[in-house]
Amino acid sequence: MAFQQNTTGSNLNYYKEMTALRKKNKILVYDDYECLVFEKLFIYMYSRKNKNTRFLILHNFSHDTINSNSNLKTKEFELIKTNISSLETDPEFKMHP
Repeated sequence: MAFQQNTTGSNLNYYKEMTALRKKNKILVYDDYECLVFEKLFIYMYSRKNKNTRFLILHNFSHDTINSNSNLKTKEFELIKTNISSLETDPEFKMHP
């Protein structure tokens, strides 16, 4: 635990950042929820929105990179948080574990 507390990018620090993001943006907790994709228990994609803001949340629960063929227009969204060090520009939108 002490190692993770002092390591940038550790799982512990990543989840602390995610908790802070959720506290800062109450829309992620209280506003309208819509399930967009739920495939084979590996991909979960949903949105949270209110009148002014929309968040798109994507999860890959597998151990592999998955090509999401969801016709998602990723350029319509600003990336706020990711657990990978780089993103690829790809029409199939690769979701990393």
